Amino acid sequence: DDHISNFGINAGYTLENDAMSLDIGTGYINNLIEADGWEGVFEDDGLALSSYVGGVGAHAIASFGAFTCIAEVVTALDDIEWVDETTTEDAILAYNAEVGFTFAMGEREGTVAVAYQGTENAYDRLPETRYVGSFGFDLMEGAGLTFEYLHDEFEGGDEADVFTAQLVIEF
Repeated sequence: DDHISNFGINAGYTLENDAMSLDIGTGYINNLIEADGWEGVFEDDGLALSSYVGGVGAHAIASFGAFTCIAEVVTALDDIEWVDETTTEDAILAYNAEVGFTFAMGEREGTVAVAYQGTENAYDRLPETRYVGSFGFDLMEGAGLTFEYLHDEFEGGDEADVFTAQLVIEF
């Protein structure tokens, strides 16, 4: 219990001026499968890793006036081997491309965004394709409300639609 078994490293660069901002970065983690959010996906299938699977990710976020563009990718560096399994699974890849537009709503600010997300080799654990639309706005200083719609399509042909509303309060 008193040792470090997982680690990661990130490097990035940010540039900002009056006309635009740019944030680019990359990272490495020695065990992508135990990263936040992914571990439970595999545990639900009753699977345990035979060995760690390293992963890398990269992102770019560019803002030009009212527009923001985001591109992200995360991938495993090796195929995944499971304890008590006779086969391995191909390395997982996930990506996101997103565009947002911020505008004035009276004295408040609103944002609309669309995204296209996907995975490869997730074997129906995660959507193969996801379409996202969102609309959010400030209610007052430190509080906002966002509505989001997701349409997921899985490798096996299943589909899912999710609508969420999120109230955010900053303090």
